[in-house]
Amino acid sequence: ISMFWSFAMLAMIFLIFGLVFVQGCSFYLSEHGDWLLTQQPANHEMLLESFGSVQVAMMSLFKTATGADWSDYFDLLVLIGNMYGVAFISFIGFYQIAVINILTGLF
Repeated sequence: ISMFWSFAMLAMIFLIFGLVFVQGCSFYLSEHGDWLLTQQPANHEMLLESFGSVQVAMMSLFKTATGADWSDYFDLLVLIGNMYGVAFISFIGFYQIAVINILTGLF
């Protein structure tokens, strides 16, 4: 049963950070979407593919937490604001240090 609650805690962490990043992405695209679409269409497409919905954002965070190259996601989030880059680094640090240690100690 402790494994269930551990996965529930991980899902909540992914959900909270996913919501933050989707909100930032949607705000940025509403303000600068036309410029980004005409000047940098690849970044526009990557933002929508990586943080276009909460489910997709959670999957992107899961990829980064399980070993995918997170520098591409970081570059995208810094594009929408430095605060989101700091939040992303905080997520990576929190996940790698705290959560992995807790789960390792639990089992």
